[in-house]
Amino acid sequence: MTAPEPPSALDLTYAQHAGWACCWCGKSLLGCGGVEVGIARGSLGVHVLDVQVYACPDCASRPPSQAPAPAGERKDPGRGGATPAHATRQPTLPAASRIGAPPHTT
Repeated sequence: MTAPEPPSALDLTYAQHAGWACCWCGKSLLGCGGVEVGIARGSLGVHVLDVQVYACPDCASRPPSQAPAPAGERKDPGRGGATPAHATRQPTLPAASRIGAPPHTT
């Protein structure tokens, strides 16, 4: 029997990508500890997004025939919300700090 394959790196939330939440159920690992379950593989263009992922003790102890719930059916998104790490936006600079913008006058 082989363990179930970890989800794609593109489907992980920020907390799952950082190793703070279970890669399958999204439960926080900060209190219960995590069990290493493999590498979530993925790429975005030429950028390889492979990352080591962890599972909570409940998901890690399931028999391989009982696959964990898919990302869309998770009951607990864990800490960090349910936004995939690759979908977060960077903050934009205020207009006055952009290159070529006129200086701010009061």
